Amino acid sequence: TYNHTIMRKHLFTLLQKAGFRDEEAQLYLALRKLKKATLTELHVQTKMSHTTTYRMIHCLLERGLLEQLQIGRAS
Repeated sequence: TYNHTIMRKHLFTLLQKAGFRDEEAQLYLALRKLKKATLTELHVQTKMSHTTTYRMIHCLLERGLLEQLQIGRAS
């Protein structure tokens, strides 16, 4: 909806002002929407390459803004 689009743009701008790169802000907003997601789900949602998605996940992990969950079998 229109209000959702305006709010998303406003949040994106606030994240940029807080020092987020565009890709970090995009990924963060996608995660807020999805709540939990795999690398592939984030790649599809953000339309970023797998490599960029992976790098931005690690940037947000380093900032303490994400929690990584291991699901399934461990290697």
